[in-house]
Amino acid sequence: MAELHLRDRLYAVIMAGGRGERFWPLSTYRRPKPFVEGLFARSLFRMTVERVLRGLPPGRVWVVVGSDHRTMVQAQAPEVPSSQVLLEPMARDTAAAIAYAALVLERTYGPDVFMLVLPCDHWIQPADGFWATVDVGLEVLADEPDREVVFGVLPTRPETAYGYIQVGDPLRPDVYQVRAFHEKPDAATAQRYLVQGDFYWNAGIFLWRVGRILELLERHLPETYAVLRACVRRWGHPGFPYALETAYEQIRPISIDYGVMEKADGIVMVTARFLWDDVGQWEALERLPVETDGESNRVWGPATLVDARNCIVVNTSGWVAVVGLEDVVVVHDRGRILVMKKGRGAHLKSLVRQLPPETVEV
Repeated sequence: MAELHLRDRLYAVIMAGGRGERFWPLSTYRRPKPFVEGLFARSLFRMTVERVLRGLPPGRVWVVVGSDHRTMVQAQAPEVPSSQVLLEPMARDTAAAIAYAALVLERTYGPDVFMLVLPCDHWIQPADGFWATVDVGLEVLADEPDREVVFGVLPTRPETAYGYIQVGDPLRPDVYQVRAFHEKPDAATAQRYLVQGDFYWNAGIFLWRVGRILELLERHLPETYAVLRACVRRWGHPGFPYALETAYEQIRPISIDYGVMEKADGIVMVTARFLWDDVGQWEALERLPVETDGESNRVWGPATLVDARNCIVVNTSGWVAVVGLEDVVVVHDRGRILVMKKGRGAHLKSLVRQLPPETVEV
C-alpha cells in the first residue's frame, strides 16, 4: 500500500515533558502525569508508545524527555533504544524540544524524512484510526513536501480548555487549509465555535518533513535554531551533554505553536479519525470509558462511598470513606490528600505552587 511505503520515511518523536500539576497529588514533579500508573490499564506514556509501535518499528521511535525522567522512559518503554532517548537538561517548552529532535533526525537520516511529533499524555482510541489519520497526512506531504500538517478533532462540546483550529475550504477529503489558530476561548466564544462549524480542537500532533520544520525554526526562532544547530554538530562526542546544557541555558522558552505555527504558511489540517482527550485535569476522567457505580461515582482503589453522587475518588493506599458529598474529587496518595469541588481543576496549577516542596517533588 502507498501509505505503508510512505511510513518507511517516517520517524515518530514522542514529547515526554511537562509537570502534570493539575493531576496532583498522584502526579508530581518527579512522577509527571504521563508516567502515572494505576488510573488506566497502562500509563498514558506507555499507551502512546504502544500506539506508535502499531505503525512503526522501535528503531524509528524517538523520545524527548527531561533528564530527571530518563529511568521512567527506560522502564515503561524498553523497546525504544536508549540512543533514541533525547535528554533535555532543563525545560524550555516545545519549540526547543522539537528543534533538538529535528536537528538530530536531520543529522542521522537527512532532511527529507518525515517527522511525526506527538504528546505522550493524551488519550487516543483506536490506534488504527490514529494511523489512518497519519497516513492521510503522509499522502499530503508526498505531494507537497513543504506543507505542515496538524490534526484536528471535531468538537463535541463548547470546550474552554483546548486550543482551536479554524479551517477554510477542503483541499481533499478530510484535509483543509488552516485559516488560523485560536487559543483557549471563553465559554461564549467556545459555543460560537461549536455552532459555526469550521473550528476543530487542536490535538497538538504535528507532521512535517524534517528539512521544512528546520527552515521554519531558522526563520521564526533564529536564536533557538542557531544555538541548537551549533550544539548538535557535537552529537555523539563526549562533550555533547555539557554543550547541550550550555545551549539550553541560552534558549528562551516558547511553544512551537506561538513560536512557529501561528506564523507559518502552508499549514493543512487533517480531520482525526480517532477519539481524543488531552486528559488535562481530574474532571477529564468523566469523559473516558470508565465504569461507574449506581450513583455515577468513579472509583479507583479501596474506598467506601455512602450517599455520594457523581464523585471521582482515587486512593493508592489505606482506605478512603466519602459520605454525603456530590460533585467532588477526592484523591489520596502517599499521605497527601486532595478534596476539590468539580469544576475547579484549572486552579490546581496555582495551588501546587503554594504547597510545601516536599509535597510536590517526590
